[in-house]
Amino acid sequence: MCVYKTVLLVLVCVFSSWGRGDSLGVSIVPAAIAPLEMGLTLAQTPGEGKPQLDTLLVLEERGGKLWAVNVSEHFDLRLEDPLDMVAEIGFTTLQKFAASAPRRSYDYSDLRVSRVLGRRHIAAGTNYKAHQEETDLHSGFLFPKIASPSSFDSRVKISSTVLMDYEVELCVRFQAPIFNVWNFEEAIKGFFLCGDMSDRAELLRKINTDNPASGIGFTDAKSGDDRFPVGPFTVVPLDWRQFVNSVSLYTQVNGEQRQFSSADKMVKKIDEIVIDILKTGKNPSWEYQDKPLSLIKGDYIARDSAILTGTPEGVVYNGINTWSKILWGTQWVLSLSFLEGSVVQYVIEQTIAEGFDSGRYLQAGDQVLLGGTYLGRIVLEVVE
Repeated sequence: MCVYKTVLLVLVCVFSSWGRGDSLGVSIVPAAIAPLEMGLTLAQTPGEGKPQLDTLLVLEERGGKLWAVNVSEHFDLRLEDPLDMVAEIGFTTLQKFAASAPRRSYDYSDLRVSRVLGRRHIAAGTNYKAHQEETDLHSGFLFPKIASPSSFDSRVKISSTVLMDYEVELCVRFQAPIFNVWNFEEAIKGFFLCGDMSDRAELLRKINTDNPASGIGFTDAKSGDDRFPVGPFTVVPLDWRQFVNSVSLYTQVNGEQRQFSSADKMVKKIDEIVIDILKTGKNPSWEYQDKPLSLIKGDYIARDSAILTGTPEGVVYNGINTWSKILWGTQWVLSLSFLEGSVVQYVIEQTIAEGFDSGRYLQAGDQVLLGGTYLGRIVLEVVE
């Protein structure tokens, strides 16, 4: 059976990449904008002479332009959070208005990241089965992420001590605080594309090797103000489950496909993640910069917090395999390194050194493209 699966996988990869030497397989042509019957695609742009951002209802991407109606101008209503605009005006009213309202063209450069997102967010680790297998972490977990959102067209900084890895994710936030599952079901939900950029060197040095699913080490490795890029659109779906099942996520690095998966392959769905957050989130069970930290403040998920729902397979980091442990463990003995530290720490440092030597992680000058069906795209330049 294993041989059969391997042969089948090879055939799929060969035929699907025929004529596409820069791709690992699946041709990526995601739908740009969700149809109105599925959901409202919201964006924000500076208003003329106004301190607040105007809210746009984006209807189409055509000819390199976004075609949208300015909800703030039409209803003479300027609220900081586009989700509040939906609550105030009404989902159905906005649908009907958009069907006949005159459209105006916008460039991606006209859009801005929503100002309502804060710095404390909640991330789900290894929430796709194939990602569990590639990283050798076979259970999901949660961890806090401390980062201000950065633009969908921005830079990610690396240095000689950073092993920078990419992760594309589907994110969600809420128009009201979430205290329980009933609040979750009733709340207006905004879905958007995001990146969870990760320093694997920091992660390897701080992860709890006895219990990786504790989430310890992940906050330090994934926090920082250039490690949470967010997409240009916030989609409010009519049926959130149907919407999630229709989303595919992908990553390209220098034009080469690295990640591609449907969001319906999440191990834990979003309502289950919310239940787990509310159950354990107020306990200071995590750490950040060597200080205890909880997932949430108090008993609720704040409206300025996003939930990162996990990344599919295809990241650079793939754990430490058994052969490497044997090889470096033997070297630890023969080199008398046991006089200086533990075998675990030695293997970790050798893994980090191999990561730098390999050049597999993101390098200065790399261009990273994160994208998702209906969610737009994030374009990142890696810089030193």
